[in-house]
Amino acid sequence: MNVCVLAAGSANAMTSSEEKLEVSPRARVLMDGALYMPSDDVFTDGVAIPDVELGFKARYGRWSAKADICLAYGKVSPKDIYLSYDLGGNQNVYLGYMSAQLGLNSVASSSMKQTMEEQPSDIYFNASGRNMLLMYVYSGQDVLSATSVIADGRVVREHANRIGKVSMGVRERVVYRRADDEMGRGWHVGMSGGYEGARHERLEDGCVSGGYFDFEADFPSRVSQVEMLGARVDGARGVMKLTPELLLWGGRFAVESQYYYMNVWRGNGLASYKAHGAYGMVRGLLRGRGYRYNGQDGILDCPDAGSVELTGAFDWTGANCNSAGIYGGVSRDVSLTASYYINRYVLARLRYSWTDVRDRAGYADRHVNIVQARLQIMF
Repeated sequence: MNVCVLAAGSANAMTSSEEKLEVSPRARVLMDGALYMPSDDVFTDGVAIPDVELGFKARYGRWSAKADICLAYGKVSPKDIYLSYDLGGNQNVYLGYMSAQLGLNSVASSSMKQTMEEQPSDIYFNASGRNMLLMYVYSGQDVLSATSVIADGRVVREHANRIGKVSMGVRERVVYRRADDEMGRGWHVGMSGGYEGARHERLEDGCVSGGYFDFEADFPSRVSQVEMLGARVDGARGVMKLTPELLLWGGRFAVESQYYYMNVWRGNGLASYKAHGAYGMVRGLLRGRGYRYNGQDGILDCPDAGSVELTGAFDWTGANCNSAGIYGGVSRDVSLTASYYINRYVLARLRYSWTDVRDRAGYADRHVNIVQARLQIMF
């Protein structure tokens, strides 16, 4: 995003007509269909409208705001709700409820993932989960830095006295890049990390529970919701997350990847819970001009209207930790997604995936082949 910086002494020259309030409505509707092989008492073929989002964007001078509300399966929940201010010099500040940057996969909306569904590793390690935050972003020519102070996202959904103790944390994403816009190619490498305090809750007797974390990820489908990975980590004090990232692009071809490492420290002599995972994907435009880099967010822009894209991806998540005696499962997901960007308002996707999970305590090993189609309307 280009940033216009006013020269010294020119601020008084701005007229009231130039600083007018601009408000635009937003909406997004997802319509999905899915076939599961095997289709059994856990997975059921069907269709669904898994997400309806309504909201608005507003801008006044250097100020801007966004608010989105989601309706999914009869439940209303908040999405992005924040206020931002353009400091000039490629610097912005955000305050509100949104995702703190933790790797490149944390920036784009879950509905705009080029693989149709978010990577299981990104979900399990809560890299894209929303929190209350204050975030400062600097986006220079060669360097992107995003620094966030976050609070437990439950404060948006529950009263503080029910939570018992609000968890706080910090996150940092740093990217170094080289982009040649004229040649339509470039690369970037980055590292993100963060620390968050343990979750708590108010018990029936009025006491506050000990620290804990819940980690989970469903099979990659929204028509049938089936939990794939899951671990409850009791006695927790805090969690550290690290994720290096890589992005390469040139013409109609692009590659991206992330690795995740997580360490949950525990008290009372309990061993730490450690987990890790990774994904990699290859993207290609069968039709449309080449990929363009979004320097403000450190991701590739959405392809132009009329483009046809093919994306192959592999995800592996290891949620078992022998030393801690916690077995959340080990999953693999291989997918191929075709996307047709019909116009600026309509997007169609077709996805095939093979997903397998093993060695989860209390659960049988399971695999499934899923064929999914989506029509997405947005304005």
